[in-house]
Amino acid sequence: MRKKLDKALCPDDLKGATEMVAAATKAEVAVTKAAVAKVAAEVAAKVDVAKAAGVKDAAANVAAAKADTAHNAAAAKASAEKVATEKVLAERLASETVMMSLAGVAQGRWTDMMLGRSGSNSTPGRWADYEEEDNSFRIHATTATPDVVSANMADTSCAQLQGTSTSISEEDAGRLEAAIDPLLLELDSPDETSRQFALDWVANSFWPLALTKRGCRIVQKAIDVGSPAYKKQLVENLHGRVSEAVKSPHTNYVLQKFIETMPPERMQFVMAELQGEGPNVSRHRFGCRIIQRLIEHCTPAQTEPLIQEILGDAASLCLHQYGNFSIQHILQYGSPSQRSTIAQVVEADIIRLAKHRIASHVVSSAMVHCPVEDVQRLTHTVLRDAGKLAHLSRREYGSFVVREVNRAARKLRPSAPAVHTNSL
Repeated sequence: MRKKLDKALCPDDLKGATEMVAAATKAEVAVTKAAVAKVAAEVAAKVDVAKAAGVKDAAANVAAAKADTAHNAAAAKASAEKVATEKVLAERLASETVMMSLAGVAQGRWTDMMLGRSGSNSTPGRWADYEEEDNSFRIHATTATPDVVSANMADTSCAQLQGTSTSISEEDAGRLEAAIDPLLLELDSPDETSRQFALDWVANSFWPLALTKRGCRIVQKAIDVGSPAYKKQLVENLHGRVSEAVKSPHTNYVLQKFIETMPPERMQFVMAELQGEGPNVSRHRFGCRIIQRLIEHCTPAQTEPLIQEILGDAASLCLHQYGNFSIQHILQYGSPSQRSTIAQVVEADIIRLAKHRIASHVVSSAMVHCPVEDVQRLTHTVLRDAGKLAHLSRREYGSFVVREVNRAARKLRPSAPAVHTNSL
């Protein structure tokens, strides 16, 4: 046994066994490393797959979010357009129904407080009576000249008072006018609470009122009695809607009232919104009134761009039934250079313009308002051809121009004899 053990534990055999164990261990380590590397590769592959899937999902989520955003934007745009359309329709509907609301109010608190219940036969007892009176006048109303029409002349009750018999007293006339629009009395009330209630109501109902015949009178009254801060609040309703106000048969009076009563710098937005539209607005039945008020009440620096636009088309505007009023206003309120520009236009075709039903008024106005040197040239142009002068004096409208030429000639050359149309 001892021999076997010694033989087994022989150094050479032990070394060989150790080497075998080392080799086996090394092989197992290599296999283990290979297995670990394989597992690591599988894990890395799974990670890469997971990452790719995550990126793909994220891209899909981004695309879905973009699609949702586009859909929401389209829906919001459609909703905004719907709201805008509904707003326009609501304003139009309100403009027709707001005065009916006033009727109910008038029959209630305002009727009891302002109209009274005295039983007087001179005061109508129902709002329908006011409507009937107003409509009866509207049928027979005549149109006034645009350059002299004012907001107060355009409203129904004031015009109706003009057609009333002269036997009516001033007190009765005032009572009749106030009865037509009880809210006007509320705005004139000495009671601060009542007046402020009416002013707030007007501010909240600006466009429905401004678009109606009676309502625009109420808005104008509110402008007259309101504070500067109130007017500033009220005029903001016109920002961005000047073109609409200019073309409205009723709102144009409200805009005129603002121009007449507010500081010129507050009206700069009107100039901005009318930029590039001077000649077109001058040709408009209601727009020509706005041009005239701007020329009257705004500073020369403000009106210079607008007037230059109009002067660029002066030859055509002199002949236009509404545009001629803008030209005449420039002659009356414009600078000397602006008047001279019109004088040059008139001088180039003065005989034809003098015979024209509309342009003859522009020629006469130029003879009155242009600088002296321009009047001299115009006078000389008319007087230098006796034949044309004789023909002009026999024309219905030309005779008025000849009269102005005679007046100017006497003024410029007191010693020179005037041209007598009878001798021609």
